[in-house]
Amino acid sequence: MNEELANMNRAEMLECAEKIWEVIKNSDPEKLRLTVDVLTEAIGSNPEDTDSLTVRGLIRKELGEHRLATEDFSRVIALVPGDAATYLERARSHAMLGDQRAAIEDYDEAIRLAPGNSVAYCDRGVAVAELGDVAGAFRDFETAIELAPDDADAHYNRGLAHFQMRRPHDALEDFTRAIDLNPRLTIAMHNRALVHLELGHNERALGDLDAVIELEPGDPIALKHRGIVKLQMGDMEGALRDLDHSVELDHGDAGALRSRGAVLGSMGTYEAAFGDFEISLRIDPDNAIALAARALSHVGLGRHEQAITDYGKAIDLDPGNERLLNSRGMVLMDVGEYGRAIDDFNAALKVDPANSAARTGIALAGLMQAEGDPSDGG
Repeated sequence: MNEELANMNRAEMLECAEKIWEVIKNSDPEKLRLTVDVLTEAIGSNPEDTDSLTVRGLIRKELGEHRLATEDFSRVIALVPGDAATYLERARSHAMLGDQRAAIEDYDEAIRLAPGNSVAYCDRGVAVAELGDVAGAFRDFETAIELAPDDADAHYNRGLAHFQMRRPHDALEDFTRAIDLNPRLTIAMHNRALVHLELGHNERALGDLDAVIELEPGDPIALKHRGIVKLQMGDMEGALRDLDHSVELDHGDAGALRSRGAVLGSMGTYEAAFGDFEISLRIDPDNAIALAARALSHVGLGRHEQAITDYGKAIDLDPGNERLLNSRGMVLMDVGEYGRAIDDFNAALKVDPANSAARTGIALAGLMQAEGDPSDGG
């Protein structure tokens, strides 16, 4: 067993939890498994060996064996009921297993036993947010920051709550504070980029994503989002490079495929764009955005009837989307279906009476219908 772990008694473990965790995180997985075997022998000889149970639980958590980790932590709690640190670790494993309610119960107990533990408040906030109570999560993050004003994770999580509560400028402030406290906190950089993107600050979003990718060159999501920013900035070649790399790293990301398809379509390579939309729809078949994008590639390839079919499927999924109704209306006009086109434009006006594109469409379709355009199937 690792000598540092072997020589720690329980009091030292509780006082030096950070040190133990660093030892475990920096160890090779195979060595950790061998350590688990040694600890299991020790526990077999003494089933009440809380030191070995604690360390085995921590190692199992690091190895992703969260069910087994919760069993170890539960045994420690049964032997040492007032151990706040073990409640906290069991809560984290519950959370990783997706059982947020069980996690919150353990966080509650950890906080009851150690009311000044900012980490417990922060982690409980994350679990509460997972259950959809963003306001409740925000209160926990506020408390965590009151207890530990320089906790980068607490600022990051409060920033995320601000963003979810539609307060982007407050989110930016917290993400920036988190990055100042921890310049390698790439998740805060990434989310700050997304806020900048929503606010139309494309250059700032690009700068944050550049920083993320410099620190984590193989992050497919960061590459995808940088590709999207470059697309919005008109840098099609740069966008295509990033999205190619993202898809190469994660073939199953429907969003990256959709975005690459959009770039290819903007470049006029409709067949390649169609291929990306096809694959993305196999992964995510009920995505209205992908259906509409595939419809647009059909139009580019002169396949208007297939485009009308795809727009119809997209409208079924998102019936209140006036842009989809307008788009189908325009394609219907292209094939001479003026009456159906007018129906779509009227439906778009019901959603948004100020929709000028729909009003223009109605006027054009009506005019062409009245003139008896040769392409009119009637």
